[in-house]
Amino acid sequence: TIGNEILDKNSTSLWVAGKEFQRGQLVSDRLGKNEKTKVIAKLQKSGEGPPAREPIVSEEERKAMMAHYFKRQEELKRLAESE
Repeated sequence: TIGNEILDKNSTSLWVAGKEFQRGQLVSDRLGKNEKTKVIAKLQKSGEGPPAREPIVSEEERKAMMAHYFKRQEELKRLAESE
């Protein structure tokens, strides 16, 4: 995995919010100087484009939501049949 490799500083780029930072550019130049801002940055080899986005919902949460909606749909079917 990339996380276990050591990235060369000359062939690595910093990505924040889907945008690549230019060398020498400060994070505060792009995001402001609010000390309470939480920033998630990723390092990527230069020339490979932006890193893959993380899913908004985890796999476990997605499975739980799908099970909930399936049960709800079955319940609505039973109610419709009984009427």
